[in-house]
Amino acid sequence: MIKSSTRSILYKYARSCLRVFNQQLQQETAESFLSVINVLKKNKSLSPETPLFIVSLFKLLVSAKRSYMFFSVLDIIFLLWCKEQNIKIMYVYSAGTLDPDTQMKLGLYFSENEEKSKIHMVYAIDKKLIAGIRVESKNTVWDYSLKKQLENVKKIVVEKGIS
Repeated sequence: MIKSSTRSILYKYARSCLRVFNQQLQQETAESFLSVINVLKKNKSLSPETPLFIVSLFKLLVSAKRSYMFFSVLDIIFLLWCKEQNIKIMYVYSAGTLDPDTQMKLGLYFSENEEKSKIHMVYAIDKKLIAGIRVESKNTVWDYSLKKQLENVKKIVVEKGIS
């Protein structure tokens, strides 16, 4: 759990970065923005292709001896940017890789049910799921997994005292 004072500092850096680099960020898409963040997290280093605002943020945090905050600030920048762009992030967890057709159908389903926001789907594998999917956003959890169904059966069995 992050202390509220640390959270406040993280948000200050994120908001400042959004203000200073607003023009450059307007040209980003959710896919490209998230892709850059994921590449940075995977490689743990900047590259010549790293956007200027990210390099500047990193230099600022290093100079303030707060480089350990880099990835947290980037995540907050992404969330604040999505809010400004009216983009709703939907995290889709599945037991295995979803084929492109299934991903497209899920995207269409959630886009049709979300009239006010653009939807960006982020797909990930969750080894804890036996089968099915779990979709999460900031305000919604849509769980259609075998794990959840088994938990429901267990709950009924315990409540009824069936052994």
